[in-house]
Amino acid sequence: MIEVKLYCHNDFENLEEAWKNLQKGKDMTVFQQFTWAKSLNDQYIDGCFGKGETALYAIAYKNGQAKMIAPLHIKKFGFEYRGIGSEAGIYIIGKWGFTDYLNFIYDEFDKDCFEKIVETIRNKYPNKKIHFNFIVKGSSLELYLEEKYSDEKIGETTCVQTLPHNSFDEFHKTMTKYSRQNIRKAFNRENKTETFIHIREFHKITKKEADEFFSIYLDRSATKNELDLKKDGLKNTILKYVNKRYNDRLKAGLSKSNYITYNMVNNPNSYMI
Repeated sequence: MIEVKLYCHNDFENLEEAWKNLQKGKDMTVFQQFTWAKSLNDQYIDGCFGKGETALYAIAYKNGQAKMIAPLHIKKFGFEYRGIGSEAGIYIIGKWGFTDYLNFIYDEFDKDCFEKIVETIRNKYPNKKIHFNFIVKGSSLELYLEEKYSDEKIGETTCVQTLPHNSFDEFHKTMTKYSRQNIRKAFNRENKTETFIHIREFHKITKKEADEFFSIYLDRSATKNELDLKKDGLKNTILKYVNKRYNDRLKAGLSKSNYITYNMVNNPNSYMI
């Protein structure tokens, strides 16, 4: 017997025991760990979700034992045109929240639990499409989706995993000639201007340091999306305008939630150069 229970954003702490029991499966990455999900729930959702957006957690219980958790982002309004914007629908939480790999949470994939969750969500939101984005190729969920919905449109994105090096010197040796040349140019430019370049490694980051990094990120985000019709042309200016509106909203939300600094300080898997 399979039963599905729904939990809202404020109930997240009640999921900890079940979540940690399920996050050990072979398909789970750091982005499916409870620590990461907690930072999304505590920081990103409050700061960056707009009107008509809410978080919902669906847990499938089989014979009374939690077997699968679906962390869902319910988006009641929205539209998408040629890759711009996002349509209303149901997504896995993290698609817009700095999460590289999305998935349901499970130790071993159970298709009956998956189908029961999907049935429950479709009954609750009958007119909303369920989107499965950024699912790892070869994972049990991806293989099941491929088998059942093979006629649906499936996009692929190539991802590269880069493991952190023991030191910057070690990292520098692995760079291409072109990359090393760019670094030399940057240092040469430093000698001719009042720009100063400092390289530091952080394995444990304080709140004060994280806030400093965060302010650099926000400034860079604003500069990158400055509008210039003469330089970029109409099409690119429109795209940058859409990006700018998104980044402005993101900047405002992140400034309130401090999502990035939260992870730098609290997530034991964080690493920054």
